[in-house]
Amino acid sequence: MAITVAEMLKMSQAQLDELFTQSPVGEIPSGEAKGTAIIAPGTTYTQDMANFVNHFAWQGKIFDPAKGILRNKILPFGLNAII
Repeated sequence: MAITVAEMLKMSQAQLDELFTQSPVGEIPSGEAKGTAIIAPGTTYTQDMANFVNHFAWQGKIFDPAKGILRNKILPFGLNAII
């Protein structure tokens, strides 16, 4: 069963931990990927904080499986950072 971003934004930290613990391991991605930062999970602020962080700070990830590196794209102009 696929879980949507909207559903994950409504989950508590414990529910998210359970979801990721029970989920099967997938292939390591390669290249750029977008996502949603989940801040303060399970609170009324989660959606607003995710929107703010995704707009002004975190822009996604860049996966390089050959080198074993994962970089976060930060700030609106997409600086690469290992965080």
